[in-house]
Amino acid sequence: MTDLNPLLARLAAAGTRITAIERPTDLAMLKASLARIRGVNANHVVAMDAFGTGLVLPEKQGPAQLIDLTGMARIIDLDADYALTLVEPGVTFRQLGAEITKRLLTLSIDATVHPDVSVAAATLSRQFGYTPYGDRVLMQCGAEVVLPGGDVVRLGMGAVPKSRTWQMFKHNFGPYLDGLFTQSDMGVVSQLGLWLSPLPPELRALRIELDDSAAADQLIDALRPLRTANVIAHNIALTSAAFDRASFGVRGSDKMLLTTALTGLPKTLAVYWPMIAKIIAETPGARMLPDDNAPEWTARKHLLAGQVLPGAPPPVPFIDFQAPASSGILSRAHEVLGATAVEYLLTGRTLMARVLSPEDGPGLVAAAATAGFGIVSQSLEFESAARTVRSKSALAQVHKRLRDALYA
Repeated sequence: MTDLNPLLARLAAAGTRITAIERPTDLAMLKASLARIRGVNANHVVAMDAFGTGLVLPEKQGPAQLIDLTGMARIIDLDADYALTLVEPGVTFRQLGAEITKRLLTLSIDATVHPDVSVAAATLSRQFGYTPYGDRVLMQCGAEVVLPGGDVVRLGMGAVPKSRTWQMFKHNFGPYLDGLFTQSDMGVVSQLGLWLSPLPPELRALRIELDDSAAADQLIDALRPLRTANVIAHNIALTSAAFDRASFGVRGSDKMLLTTALTGLPKTLAVYWPMIAKIIAETPGARMLPDDNAPEWTARKHLLAGQVLPGAPPPVPFIDFQAPASSGILSRAHEVLGATAVEYLLTGRTLMARVLSPEDGPGLVAAAATAGFGIVSQSLEFESAARTVRSKSALAQVHKRLRDALYA
């Protein structure tokens, strides 16, 4: 049985005291759990792993019941020919990676730093990773959802009778509804489909040391067109020593590091690699580092290759921000977000920023919003602060009407 005591303490600190825990292990038990909670008109929260990844706090503050989905942990389908999987919400990256290894499949996963995070939770909370499949929600295909009233719906091609392409084709006839169930409590996902990546012919990871944010800005400006054009298919990470310490449990470099990878046919990489090396050599304050066995670099190489890490410290509270990857973006981000315990991801046209354990979450969210850095994801500790910003939009009112209708 998963130890949820640390999560219960975090929920209590966030103002949600858990009065009972439901532990379904299949769809029928999940439906029964939701019916019992609905019968007593209680709040509920859903945990897919021990860390509360993607957990959404109740709309109304107060006591709540917890639905622990870690016992729903079947890998329902794992197809090497089509590079896809269908999993229950309790399946972790460690479990999925082990099954791929056991079956000797030539597939990789866009894994989170901690291996025991739920695959479904990381996807539904719209977190980004490091591989060409780093936009995890873009790689989600098909889901089964239990609505608050107990109805079970299958999204995408799962809505078509006798369809055989549920995990192959994302869309369905009529409105596309998958997004309603990401970062929301409008339903409980009981199965999630996900595309996996075939192993590439060749992968070359690269690590670049940067003297300061000016060097980082100049290099981002040079690499952004290549990332947008998918010449660099991996997300590009810029990280600090404090972030690496919190994430990997190792000291990390005292200087900012940029890490990414090139992937493809050997002849293609033979063209791209010198081009990237020339850009780095022409950027003042930037230098390519050798491929050594530094612990933080070894961990990042595993993630860039789509491999699950064997272990890591428990995830810490975070807030994710996003802004256009315009010239000088990193220097402006440092002014607003600070320069410690932050990782930046160049995903193409945008720069993602993950801030770990900020001292003043609400103040940071407000300051970032004013400066044009929108909040896109957060751990449960900062959900109230995020809602304060989001509640002012017309879109939030649409979300509320949809939620009220589903709970009616």
